This record gives sequence, structure tokens and C-alpha cells, in this order.
Amino acid sequence: MTGIQRAVVIGLLALCACGPDELLTSDGGAEPCVVDELFCNGVERIIDGACVKVPADPCDDGVDCTADTCDEATDTCGHDPQGSCASCSGGCSPECTGRECGDDGCGGLCGTCDPGEGCASGPGDCMTANGAGTCASPRALTVTLGTQVITGSTSNALHQATPTCNNTSTAVEDVYAFTITTPTGIDARSFGYDTVLHLRTTCDDDAPAATIGCSDDSAPPGDYGSRVAMLLQPGTYFLIVDGFDSSQLGPYGLEITFVDDCVPQCDGKFCGGDDGCGGDCGTCDAGFACGVDLRCRPDPCVPDCTNTDATPRACGDDGCLGSCGTCTGDALCVDATGSCETFPACDHDAPVCDGGCDDGEFCGSDCACHGVTAPLPDLVIARDRLADEILFDTVTVDANSCSVIEDCVSGLGDRRVLRFSVEAIN
Repeated sequence: MTGIQRAVVIGLLALCACGPDELLTSDGGAEPCVVDELFCNGVERIIDGACVKVPADPCDDGVDCTADTCDEATDTCGHDPQGSCASCSGGCSPECTGRECGDDGCGGLCGTCDPGEGCASGPGDCMTANGAGTCASPRALTVTLGTQVITGSTSNALHQATPTCNNTSTAVEDVYAFTITTPTGIDARSFGYDTVLHLRTTCDDDAPAATIGCSDDSAPPGDYGSRVAMLLQPGTYFLIVDGFDSSQLGPYGLEITFVDDCVPQCDGKFCGGDDGCGGDCGTCDAGFACGVDLRCRPDPCVPDCTNTDATPRACGDDGCLGSCGTCTGDALCVDATGSCETFPACDHDAPVCDGGCDDGEFCGSDCACHGVTAPLPDLVIARDRLADEILFDTVTVDANSCSVIEDCVSGLGDRRVLRFSVEAIN
């Protein structure tokens, strides 16, 4: 999930803080609204001094050839195609011609496979193992102290296991199995495409509690790679290289470090740096050297303050641990463009739109006016995704950790954390 999505989710939770029978009021003395906490009958808003529900039917997609349904228990909408929907604007026609399994192109499945079989992503056929590891025939992983790099491919793999940190994925996967006899730390990283890495005590999709580690994007390795690091007790484990969705497959790299009774601490460290277990957090490729920020930098490094479109950068990183400049006053640096911009202050919990809004508009959480019937996102939290992965973990926070850079913690050292996944459904 992107940072933007997370920000939207946080704002949504704040806007929905009222409980049953509580009042939603405005500074203008408008009529109070009774917040009934019901999703299917619309969200309460104050518009032009009147209490209205916007929209009155939150599941109406405006497409004539879909049957709209609303599930109050999960706060989600359904839009089932009726007849031939391919010609209807905004509709979706499931396509399962010649497919036994896999995505139907509309968020559903063409079918499921029998036990012992999996779904081949391309043709959508139920097949037995054909090269990659499966739950029944996993690839053997040798447990040796130190780091090993494995290359593989999921191009001809099957889909059998669904990662709990992305339970909508129908991507194919490669399955590894290994056994340890003494407490052993593991730091496993997958990269090459948008991977998802999960570690289980069993490979059974019917036992999600068997998941002890699941990662969808991590830094390191970055670039949509994933990482699982933890201390394992004696037993047999399954390490599964998966994908974000059915389009993510192909050649991948898997770097695995086993450490005797220790967990490597490399959060935010892409190279060098003490991992806390007598080793370091990685090396850089030829032509690069490890910078003081523990990231690989060009060597020799030439500062660059020009964007790809030849426009100059007024601020931000120059690529060599220096700065292209700093912003003054209330301006903030936009890293993507290296420009200094001023953003109007907005209280997203109690938004105010300068100059007010016209008739038929309301002031949104972004402090901008929007039409009552405008086709805007209607985000809700996917409760199943949230419930599927709630893990407690202990992490060691140092000065390079993302949690420090993003001001998530107030100090360094060991921290007990709660890990969970959040998905916003529009």
C-alpha cells in the first residue's frame, strides 16, 4: 500500500469517529446530523444548513447492466454483471473461456483446483508441479550459517498458497522448505519483481495462523522487494516467494542469511552497517560504494541537481549525500521534482473551504469543494485483510531505521511492535 493510501485511510478513520446517535455539527450553527454508523444508507453530511446522506445509495455504480448490492457487515459493495456487460460503460464482463481457474478479470475467480493441484497463471489450467516448488513438493533449502543467494523463476509456477499480508493475490509462487534444530535467526529478502514473501509452519491455505512472517514491500531490499527477519525455534518451515497479483511473476532473486540464535537488524540499511549479529547488512554492486546513510551511491559520485526533463532542482538530495538547496519560509520540498512549494494548511478532521462552497457542494476533508454527486472515492477498510495478519514482534531501532526517519518512535533500542496490514477498498 502506498503512503498516500495510508494517509487517506487515517483521514477516513478520523472522519468516522462519531458513534451511534452522536451529532455531526458545523461552526455555522447548521442542523445537527445523527450519525447512525450505517454504511448502506449513506454518509451523513451538513450541506447548505441541512442534514443529508451523501450519497443516499453508496453502492450505485451508475451502470445499468450490473446488480448493485450492499453488505452492511463488511461495509462493501457488489456489482454483479447482468447479461452482456462488455458494452456497458463502466461494466465488467468476466472472461473465463477455456479457463479452469485464476482471475476472471472482474475481481473474481474462474474456479478453484483440486487438492494437490495449482493454477497456472497464463492458461488458467489446473496442473500439478511443473518445475517450481509447491506445497506438496517444495524445493529443499539448505540451512548453513552465512548468506546464500538463490535465483529462480515463477514463470511456470502454480498458485496454491495465498499470502496473509495480501489475501487478494492469486499470483503463482515458488515454495522452499527447511528444517532447523537449534534457535536460528533468518533474514530472507526477495527481489526481481513486485514480490510478496511469507514464512509458514505449514503450507496449507486453510491454516492462515501458520503464517509467522509476511512481507509485501520492504526497505531493504526496496524496489517492491520483500523481507522477513525473525528468530526461529527448532522445526520445519516453508518460505514462499509470491507476487502482489497475478501479473507479478518471472525471474527473481532470493538472498537468505542464517545466523546462530540472533536476528539481523538491517531496517533501513541497504549496505554496510553492523547487523547486530557479527555481520553487515550487505554490499554494493560494482561502480557503487556504501554511503554514510548506508545506501549504495555511485562511485565516484557526481552531484546532480537536474531532473530528467533538464529542469533544475531547487532542493532535496543531490545523489551524493549533499543538498540541491533548502526551502525558505513555509515552503516545503517536493522530493519528486526538487521544487519548493507552499501548501495551504488544512485540518482534515474539521475542514474549512475558503470562500465557502456553492449550492450542491460540500467541503471535503481536503479543504476543497466537491459536488454532492461527484464520482469521488468512497473508501472503506477491508476488515478481512486487517484481521488476517496481526503479528507482535520485537525490533531494534537505530538511527538509520525508517521508523526514526518517519518520526514513528521517540527513542532508539528494542521496541515491541504490532504489525498489521491495511487495505482500502474504493
